[in-house]
Amino acid sequence: MLHELFAGLPVPVAYLAGQDLVFEFANDAYRSLVGRRDLTGRTAREALPELAAQGRTELIAAVLESGQPFRGYETELLVRRDGGSARERVFVECLYQPVRGADGTVEGVLLLVGDVTARVRDQRQQEALAGQLAATQERYQTLFETLPQGVIYYDTNGLILGANPAACEILGLDENEMITWPLVPAGQPVLEDGSPLEPADFPVSVALRTGEVVTDVVVGVPHGRTGETRWLRITAVPDARDEDGRPHRAYAMFRDLTK
Repeated sequence: MLHELFAGLPVPVAYLAGQDLVFEFANDAYRSLVGRRDLTGRTAREALPELAAQGRTELIAAVLESGQPFRGYETELLVRRDGGSARERVFVECLYQPVRGADGTVEGVLLLVGDVTARVRDQRQQEALAGQLAATQERYQTLFETLPQGVIYYDTNGLILGANPAACEILGLDENEMITWPLVPAGQPVLEDGSPLEPADFPVSVALRTGEVVTDVVVGVPHGRTGETRWLRITAVPDARDEDGRPHRAYAMFRDLTK
């Protein structure tokens, strides 16, 4: 009855009996996992020498001797599948459960194994991608902080998300003074002809509104500490577009023409 029950399970199950750990039963899922069909009547060491070499037989023997179950999580194994000679790396979660007879002695070990290879590989791939992303972000952050040109990063509502040291130096403002455009502490910006630059015409505002790069706009901005007009050549680049192509952020990159 138990054999019939285990045979229909989609997870790998096998039963090893006696001190020699002889396979009395293995369902199709277990046979597929280890890549062997001829298990019944053979010892674990004889039937699966590659797993014995990885210490699995000793683990099962320890369960038989101690009567204590063993649990393994995301255990890496090398198995031969489809009768081939090449070994394939798999990851399993397993329970080796001692089975007792009527007199209470341990007569064998029931093996329940879950193949979690796909999950582990996906998790490790995500971890690797996260590591690559973190490294990339660190490189970009270093570039952002060391650029000689000023760079300010804007949200779609005009909120300033970040400014590099060059931007702070050129504008004469601390980063915590740059919250939104217009930069109130800096005073009214002007165009080359001296006319005021309205907030809606600021290059970043135009880039966010149109979704187009705005290049080489010359703007005069009072220096935050001296009040002297600093003439900046600004390029605004839309960023972080949604599925409809609308930008939700933009960069303003500028250099000081006054010097």
